[in-house]
Amino acid sequence: MQPNPAQEYQRLSSLYAEMSDGELEELAAGFSDLTELAQPILRDEMKKRGLGDPSAIQAAANQAKTTFGGWGQTADENSDNDDDAAGDEEAPVAYTWKTPLCECEDKDQAFQTSEVLRRAGIESWVDQPGSTFGTRSVATNVIRILVAADQLEEARTIIARPIPQDIIDESKEKPEDFVPPTCPKCGAEDPTLESVDPTNSWLCESCGAQWSDSTTADAAT
Repeated sequence: MQPNPAQEYQRLSSLYAEMSDGELEELAAGFSDLTELAQPILRDEMKKRGLGDPSAIQAAANQAKTTFGGWGQTADENSDNDDDAAGDEEAPVAYTWKTPLCECEDKDQAFQTSEVLRRAGIESWVDQPGSTFGTRSVATNVIRILVAADQLEEARTIIARPIPQDIIDESKEKPEDFVPPTCPKCGAEDPTLESVDPTNSWLCESCGAQWSDSTTADAAT
């Protein structure tokens, strides 16, 4: 039996909201493997936290695996082990190429910084108190923004500029709670969500009416 899409939407929304930033980033690394319903929910939750776009995180993860063979060891640590690696060709070489860019006072500032970088084509990650980033546990109250080491100087130049007002305004917006619509024909509540592509499509099990969010919006205008 297929799960009710509306119930599944609520379940995933609650699940992702309870996850740590590190868990969301790990989930984003396999973004394309998620269902069509789960993908926009994960994207919205990560946007609220200023964690960047999950599809970009997956692309960066795939690139890192292809180029470096994984994360978890710094370049300095790898240099110390060069002699050992030379004697064992089968040992994988891993690098941590995410490096701290700046510290933020709160989540709003973290979102603003991440969004400015995103618009400039630079992927960033938010390292928050109480979250796990890679293999390191964060034990401070500081929210840090991290970027790829080879983009550090460019990122510093970008964040030195004033934050655009529209980004500041967007960071202050509070996400609206999802409220299922009522049937436009009979007024019944809690319709069945049949699909989400390209827009939410609904079915009223009381009277059999079918509609989508786009047709409801057109009728309202």
